[in-house]
Amino acid sequence: MNKPITPNTEQVNSTFTNRIIIFGIIILIGLGGLITRYGYLQVYAHDQYTTQADNNRIKLISAPPSRGYIYDRNGVILADNQPVFTAMLSLMRSKILSARCIYSRRFLI
Repeated sequence: MNKPITPNTEQVNSTFTNRIIIFGIIILIGLGGLITRYGYLQVYAHDQYTTQADNNRIKLISAPPSRGYIYDRNGVILADNQPVFTAMLSLMRSKILSARCIYSRRFLI
């Protein structure tokens, strides 16, 4: 009968240990790179990214309100969009203003 080949356990353990050490070093180098980049972004590039975030967050848009026309069933416009300005002056307020104007005119002449 053929004898089964048994691997050298010392050599297998040594190879396994070497692989674990190599992968551990690779992981530590990767984590070190990530931590270094994180520190750079937080400390040195903070002002640049804060300004970009503010410019991205604050955007002024001048958009008129979208109001439509109101039509009847025959297609005739019932209501249109036209700005209306109203000015009101209270009688009591106008007396105070006219008294101030008269008072200031006396001193100007």
